[in-house]
Amino acid sequence: MATPAPLKLEPLTLEDTPALTKLWFAAFTDLELRRVFPDTPAVRQ
Repeated sequence: MATPAPLKLEPLTLEDTPALTKLWFAAFTDLELRRVFPDTPAVRQ
């Protein structure tokens, strides 16, 4: 069995922001969290 590569964290760039925002709203769909951060165009900006 292959050894998995260690997790490597890198700094976020402005170019990464749209993909990270899309990932956030896809991954965190809890209703309580959506009350704090609703999936609206204003929040996505």
